[in-house]
Amino acid sequence: MTASIRTPLVRFVFAFAATVLASARAGGAEPQVPIAPGPLARAHSALEGVGNCSKCHEAGHELSPAKCLACHKPIADRIARKFGVHRDVTGACNGCHAEHRGPDAGLRQIDPSRFNHAAETGFALENRHAKLAANCSACHK
Repeated sequence: MTASIRTPLVRFVFAFAATVLASARAGGAEPQVPIAPGPLARAHSALEGVGNCSKCHEAGHELSPAKCLACHKPIADRIARKFGVHRDVTGACNGCHAEHRGPDAGLRQIDPSRFNHAAETGFALENRHAKLAANCSACHK
């Protein structure tokens, strides 16, 4: 990039940053947060819309594990029984499950090739179930 192009670009970036900071200060003590950082995954698409944010989030925009587990009762049960993949869960669900990345984004961060189904679930994928090991969605909807 030549110096003649770089100087106006640098000025623009600094001016833009100053404008954003000034407007954030003028708006009050609390910075503005976008209403939704992106569309929800297909599994949660029924929760789209500003009126539904509080079904998952607390007032401070924090995700609420209690609200997640109110809908995902089987997972709450596994956490309580210290069983399966969720046996050691202590924090917020979004530590492992990323939302607001669109309808085709996966919510689960599991590598099927490294997942030990027998150890994690107590159910070995062997005999007739062996062919399902590479296709989790054949059983898990």
